[in-house]
Amino acid sequence: MGIITMISSWIIPCFILIILLVAMKKKLPAYELFVEGGKEGVKMAVSLLPFLLGMLVSISILRSSGALEAFIHLISPILSFIGIPPDYSSRTRKTYFRNSSFRNDDRVNRYTRTKIHS
Repeated sequence: MGIITMISSWIIPCFILIILLVAMKKKLPAYELFVEGGKEGVKMAVSLLPFLLGMLVSISILRSSGALEAFIHLISPILSFIGIPPDYSSRTRKTYFRNSSFRNDDRVNRYTRTKIHS
């Protein structure tokens, strides 16, 4: 696990260094291109805000109306068929694999190991 941690901590600085070296080799104005790309990124983020807000509002409406819970109850047999315990369906909805909490849970790992290996 130490090698993966070391690689992940060095991959972004190495990527940036490679980009700068290629820009120097091609004699491109790296800083100006970076600033221009940042401006385009901000414009794109601002243009995505209404869609993000709409998704958040619609998910909130679905949660408060109970429709999302009814949908989870509807797909529970399918989830249990593919190896996801039915009691995790609401947890999955809330965390959606945040911080690998679902994948590293011992109960899920034991459940999936017995389902796969039996």
